[in-house]
Amino acid sequence: MPDTLARPGTARMLAPDLARGFMLLLIALAHAPLLITGPEPVTFDERLPPAASLADQLVNLGMTVFVFSRSYPLFAALLGYGLVLVIESRRRRGEPETEIRARVRSRGWWMLVFGLGMAILVTPVEILGAYGLITVLLAGVLIRDDRALRKMIMILAGVAVLASIALGFMLSAGPGEQDQMMAIGHLGYAPADLAFRVVSWLMSVIINTALFPVALAVLVGVWAGRRRLLEEPERNLILLRRIVTVGLPISIFGAVPLALSNAGMLTAGHGWWAQAVHVLSGLAGGFAYAAIFGLIGGRVPPTAHWTRPLTAIGQRSLTCYIVMEAALIFISSTAFLGFGARVGPAGAAVIAIVAWLVAAVLANILHRLDRPGPAEWLLRRLVNRPRGQRPRDHDEEPARRSGE
Repeated sequence: MPDTLARPGTARMLAPDLARGFMLLLIALAHAPLLITGPEPVTFDERLPPAASLADQLVNLGMTVFVFSRSYPLFAALLGYGLVLVIESRRRRGEPETEIRARVRSRGWWMLVFGLGMAILVTPVEILGAYGLITVLLAGVLIRDDRALRKMIMILAGVAVLASIALGFMLSAGPGEQDQMMAIGHLGYAPADLAFRVVSWLMSVIINTALFPVALAVLVGVWAGRRRLLEEPERNLILLRRIVTVGLPISIFGAVPLALSNAGMLTAGHGWWAQAVHVLSGLAGGFAYAAIFGLIGGRVPPTAHWTRPLTAIGQRSLTCYIVMEAALIFISSTAFLGFGARVGPAGAAVIAIVAWLVAAVLANILHRLDRPGPAEWLLRRLVNRPRGQRPRDHDEEPARRSGE
């Protein structure tokens, strides 16, 4: 969730702001079911249990088709897109490539630190750690030319297929040994709970980095950023429309096998490939979501009043993510209000929307006060600390101008 700068001659980028605001809602919807602590808790591989009510069954289906394994590729692509803007802003100031790479890697390390803080204070089910580690690992690739970028994308595409198959076998092995992972909704702050938070967070970072195609999605976002797909949609209408018309059906149909498996209509032997197809097709879904907002951004004027609440969230996405996750825990965890023990999947979706609205209210208050998000401000200060000679004290502009 890096802050972004405008390229010279561009207006405020409406599309990335809108997409980040929407992305946070998808993340809330994906994480809320993991905090269900009733008689039928959700397994950590995102397989929802058979539900008694029609509402729960419909939510199960909708989450499988439109949310699970579709939100993280959108986040990863937007992360890569934003990193391109950070790198370009530094190049315009004449910084050497070695310094730019070091700053990008520093950003990744601090995201890891933020993720660890989230795991200890809020929840180990968080995404900053894995995305921070991936930023560290890809820092060298991000400043190289398009040829190197394309080569790495092709390599990671092949790795993604193999890793998704391995992940499919792991997730289809059955939830019998995964029950302890479902203690997330019960976690408090006793020493044993804190130890479990750190261990499960480390496992999550490793699994998300190694087995999910997050790095691939980040590099696709870098490729899109270099071509200004979201900043200049009028020049990329054909490509954006193609991404939507191809990517969205692939995402939807790719989720069908897992939906059938969850409904008991496929035998257990088919679970591994259903999981693998679901993860891989989710890449197409995440990219299609981003392209949809690119098309919207090309048709809606930046001054449109209805976009302001959503863009306020997108401009402060890191702060809003932290607040949203804290709200999810406060509402659902048995350590606090404990509503996760009283709801099923449909109720968890309602909790997710409430948590997202809490973050939205905060973002819009900050917007009215013309203030950046506190988390964005802190990350910017940490990344821009002096390294040898004192650098200019700003990498990006305040959040109110993010994407301008």
